[in-house]
Formats: sequence, structure tokens, C-alpha cells
Amino acid sequence: MNSLPLSPFQLFPSLVVELVVDYVASSSGRSVKESKNDDTHRLPLIPLLWVCRNFRDIVYSRFCTVYELDLSSSPVKAGWSSWPTRLRKMARPAYRLASVVVLRLDQWSMFSGEARELLSNNQYSRGSIPNARLLTLEFVSGRTHTASYLGDTEIIANIIRFAEHLWQMAPAITEVKLPGRDFSGRVRKIDTRHFINLALKLYQYEHVATPLRNPFNFIEAGISDLVTLDCNLDSSLSRRYSVDNDSYAYFLQLTRQNASTLRSLIVNVGSVKNVSSLVRDAGGNYAEYPSLHTLKLCGPRIECDIYNMSRDRPLLPPVDIAKLPVFPDATPFPRLLQLHISISYPFGDDTLFRGNAARLKYLDIQIYPATVDILRKYALFTPASHPHLQLVYIDHMANFQVSPFASPKERMQFLLSIGPHAPVRKIYDIYSKPQFKKIVSLFADHTCIQTLSLPGTCMEFKHIIILVKSLPLLKELCTNAPCFDSIPTCVALPTAPAVVVAMYAPVGARLRRWHFGGKGKYDEIAKCVLLLALVCPNLDDIDASIFSDGEFVRKLQNVYYTQGFESHAARLKKLAFKF
Repeated sequence: MNSLPLSPFQLFPSLVVELVVDYVASSSGRSVKESKNDDTHRLPLIPLLWVCRNFRDIVYSRFCTVYELDLSSSPVKAGWSSWPTRLRKMARPAYRLASVVVLRLDQWSMFSGEARELLSNNQYSRGSIPNARLLTLEFVSGRTHTASYLGDTEIIANIIRFAEHLWQMAPAITEVKLPGRDFSGRVRKIDTRHFINLALKLYQYEHVATPLRNPFNFIEAGISDLVTLDCNLDSSLSRRYSVDNDSYAYFLQLTRQNASTLRSLIVNVGSVKNVSSLVRDAGGNYAEYPSLHTLKLCGPRIECDIYNMSRDRPLLPPVDIAKLPVFPDATPFPRLLQLHISISYPFGDDTLFRGNAARLKYLDIQIYPATVDILRKYALFTPASHPHLQLVYIDHMANFQVSPFASPKERMQFLLSIGPHAPVRKIYDIYSKPQFKKIVSLFADHTCIQTLSLPGTCMEFKHIIILVKSLPLLKELCTNAPCFDSIPTCVALPTAPAVVVAMYAPVGARLRRWHFGGKGKYDEIAKCVLLLALVCPNLDDIDASIFSDGEFVRKLQNVYYTQGFESHAARLKKLAFKF
């Protein structure tokens, strides 16, 4: 049987078809982008749908990208957000062009199973929307009481069935957004179980009429390898997602039951002694977490005001490491990639670091005297011990007055010894210009650093130059606001830019971003910013977002026009400021 001859329009090149569509869309004087917000100006495109498939595909591709499904009422309302309302049914064959699915529903319809039934009854089945990459869930206020009779097990089963149906309908989804909530998910490859995790978090943490009777039930749903087990072991801590001390035994039981699959574990403790139960139970049995990638040991944060601390202020007693538990035969966390410790080190030996030196990439540690004692005693961070460590974040000492260090220089030597080859370092421990003068030379031995954050550090311009010279690979720097306390007299003259360039340039060939905060004199800060840009040839990103009142911008302009910077306009116009 002979096929029908092609329409002559189907022989048009794609570019010609696009030009025709653009011309028709703009025939009323509106651009295609403008016409998307007005049904009337889309109507001239409708006849093109019947010309041939090429024209139809181009028209659909302009207006059939966001497909909306409203499950908050029955029957289901559906359509294209950019398509003429009265003609939405006409675009149904273009499901394959949708790149975004917006799902609007009452959250309890998901928990009760009604949402899945609505999708099934409206023939949204396997592969209905095959190319969508983004799923946006918009929850509307609805019947918070309708699912109050359901138990945890039934609700979790309904969430799982709903997620499975969604992924059959739109199998290419890679991103899920829950507008207005901070647990939206974006991963390289999101699948049914990732979505289930998001939905369970919504169910567990949202202010709903019937919260989870047992906050650990979602672990028992068989998806613990994708769930973060987050528990408070101290009921006095003010935290939204808390678990009473009465649940501690059950928490430990669940942790051990899922030890082989857990990937992330967050534990808030009021005392370091509680941590040891994660490693060994009362019967002396050891636990191992072979899949655990992230471990966070948190506690009540101790704020430390270095400037105003009174010597009469009561301090926490130092921890005696001789009384801490030791587990010489245990290797509980062999595959850790991220370790966060914001409490004093909880063991009397190297239990936390045993077996994971070759894998650890991220270390976030708050320095306590007991922590220092353990790190020194076991020489945990020798130059070659952690070859893959990328980021080291070191928070300030909580018990500053009982610091084991006699001087800021000794303290910084120790802080720099932790992960000496890590390219990204953040140290929140040095607070004054006199301190920094004594330690700036120490950075010369850490030339591998690419990102350095010293957010509490007050620095003079010349010390910034010394620091940048010491770190040839430095790409990003974060400091407190700079000052010019001891800048040479000649720099105060109108020829300052030329003088500074002659004295220092070029340095920091790789430095591209500088973020600073804190307080200071605007004219000094502005001059320092412009001079550093002249000295560092590739510095083009200045984050001064702490100054949002406009005064700094005015001062920056004044310094530029009155201090001799206009002759360097070609260089300075490349600067991008963030306010």
C-alpha cells in the first residue's frame, strides 16, 4: 500500500517553521514571550496545528512545557499553564513535550491514598509524561482530619504506592520541589525511594493534625538506606524534631537493626557518654555501620564571646579523657565520608577515625581541650594520613580560657595541622589584628589551600597581601572587613593606586572571589577593595552583602573618583559586587 505524499510544508527546514510561528505569534505586535501571558494573543497560532506535524510540534514546544494536575478536587483538573484555557484539551497529544509537572493536591489525599486513585481513574498511567524532569508539589489547605483514623503503617503504604505511580507516569523525573519547605530534593538521579523519603519528611515534620504516633516507623518501611536517622537523646534541647529520652532504647535498637544500610546518622546528645552506646551495647556487642557516609554528633552549642568574656563566668569542666570509653577492637565507621563533631570528643581513643582515613573527605570539628588531647595522642592527622580530605571546618574553642595552648600562634599551628593538605579550610578561631600578625607566616607551609575562610579575623591590607602571596593556589578568601591601620603614608596620596601596584603587584593570580563581613570604616574598606583588585589580576567577585544600606556603595564611588582610581577603569569595571 502506497503511503500518502508528504505535505509540502513538512519539507520546510525547522528554522523556516520557527520563523513562521514567530511571525504569526507576533502578528498582533506582541512577542512570543509576551503572548504567553495572554490567551487572546495565542489564538492566531491555533490554525497552525492543522498545517502539518512540524508546525504542530513547534507550537506545542512553545506552550506545552509545564503540565498542571490539580488533584485537590474531583474530577481532576489538568492542562498546560501556558496554553489558552479554552483550548487545553487540544494540546493533550503533546504530553511527550512536557518538561515540568506541577502536581497540586491536599497532602492528606496523598496520605489516605485518594490522590493515587484519582490519577489511576483519569488514565495517567505508565509513561504518560515520559520526558518531564521536574516535579513540583504544591500542597493546598484541605481536610486535615480525614486521615486521622489511619495508622502509621497504612499512611506509609499509601505514600509508597503514590510515589510508585508517579514514577510510572513520569519516569524521567530528576528533581522534586516542595515550594516553601526546606527539604526539597535535588539529586543526580531521584527515584521512587528518594521521593518517599521526601514525603515521609513532610509527614513527620509538618504541623499536621495527626503526627506520626511513632517517629521511627518510617525506618521500618524498608527504606532506611535512604533515610537520615535523626534523634535527640536529651529532652531538654530545644529542637523541632525531638525524641524523648524514653525513646532512647528504641532509637538504639533501630539504629543497630539498620546499621548495615544507614547512610546518615545525626545524634543530639546532652552528654558525651551517650555516644558510646552506638558502638557497643550493654552486652558488650559491637556495632558496625558499613554504609554510613555521614555522621553528625551534636550537642548544646556554647556561645563564646571572646571580647566580653568575664573571668568569673562559669565554664564547663574539662573532660577527663582517662574516664572516656575506649574500644580498641571496634571499627564502627569504616566508610565515613563526612564527620561533624560539635561536642567534646566522646571516646578515649581513636574510635571515630579508625579505618576511614583513606575515605574521609569532609571534617567539621569544634575544638575542645579533650578533642585536642585525643588528636595529639593518636597523631590522627599526619601529612599523609587523609589523602582525600577536601574540606576542614574548625569552629572556635568553646572553653577558651582553659585552652591547652599558650599563644594564638601555637593554637593556629595545631589547627593548620588538621588536614594539612585539604584545599578548602574554614577556621573560626582568630579574632584580632595582633593575633593575626603573629600567625600569618604559618600559612606559607600550606600552599595547597584553594579556599580559605577566616570569618572572625581582623586583617590589615598588608597582611592580606602576605597571605595571598603565601597561597599561590588560593581562589576564594573570606575574612572580616579589612583596615589600613599601618598602611604606608604614600598610599594615602592621590597616587596610591600606582604606588600599591608598584609595591605588590602581581600577586594571587588565581584569586577570584573575596567575601568579607563585620564592621569597619567604609572609606578604608572601599580603598582596600579597589587596591586588592589592582594587585590581584583575576579578582572579579566581591561579596560585600553585609553592607546593604547603600552607604558603602556611595563611599566606594567617592573613593574611586577622588583617590586616583579612574586611570584603572579598564581593570576595575570587571569587578562584580554582591550587596
